[in-house]
Amino acid sequence: LNGRGVARLCVELEAMAYSHSQGPASTVKYSASHLPGNLAVLPGLENKTSLTFAVVHRNYVSLAHLASGVCTHEQAAYDERDATCFLTQARWCRLHNSRIVLVLTSYKGFKILEWNASTLLYYHQIDTLPGSLERSFARGVAAVGDCVCIGTSSGAILVFNVPAQGTDVALLRQLQGHSAPVCDIATNQQGEVASCDESGMILVWTDPLTSPDSSLVMDQSGTLIGGFTNGKILLFSTDSGAKTVEISAHARCINALDVAPKAGLLLSVSEDSTAAVWSLPTDSNPKVSQVFSTTILNSLLCGGKFCDPRGTKFSLTAYDSAEVITFSKS
Repeated sequence: LNGRGVARLCVELEAMAYSHSQGPASTVKYSASHLPGNLAVLPGLENKTSLTFAVVHRNYVSLAHLASGVCTHEQAAYDERDATCFLTQARWCRLHNSRIVLVLTSYKGFKILEWNASTLLYYHQIDTLPGSLERSFARGVAAVGDCVCIGTSSGAILVFNVPAQGTDVALLRQLQGHSAPVCDIATNQQGEVASCDESGMILVWTDPLTSPDSSLVMDQSGTLIGGFTNGKILLFSTDSGAKTVEISAHARCINALDVAPKAGLLLSVSEDSTAAVWSLPTDSNPKVSQVFSTTILNSLLCGGKFCDPRGTKFSLTAYDSAEVITFSKS
């Protein structure tokens, strides 16, 4: 431990075998835009092995549904009349009332839709302030209970209640605390909420911490995990606000993080063309171990997600590529 109580761990290498899936190729109609976290995965709609992917391309979201060895495609424009209304994020939210909604955030605001983008449930416009040189936007999406939390460029986080059926989506409250645009929002199954912004701040609704400016996840113990633009991964205790682990994980910006809660695994994806899987520390074993790493040559990776809570599969996207690359445990 150094003087600030930060554990600088020697990361151990432990082998865990993942291999590139040899099944039918998963592709989306349009290539991925260069956005942090540009991949959403929705497992198990048709059966336990089915997967649906969502990837943002400019003002479109491309959906690919993989089931029983067949890949089908759909796509939807945020605004057919405005090709410059670029999307910033696409996220599925599983609510406690069993409803699944797709949230699209953009430089015009955001939309809440049915999971397959077939029906618009709610639209919220965010106007750029008169005289402002920067466009307003929405970014950062997470579900907690029956609510969806959505971040904005003003720093506000809007919390909406989504009913089990129908379109009666209602704004419950507006969380004020960030003074810079929100980058990401994370929740866990215990209902804890954290958010980070471009100034380098995390708010664990009431406790501010130092934060990354691109990706944020939370494991089931309440540990906050942040990915930095300098390639580092930091772990924070939400009880004390202290930084507990620092990992020099990648050579360039980390674009995506994801946690497999039932396996205690962390996925990190970086612009250095590598994706890595880490074993997170536990009470009985405080070490961080890199259990798998792969390099996708000549690819600027921008999205990565585990496909199930056990971490048996994970998928990756790369800028200007329409392929969704999936790895499975051997």
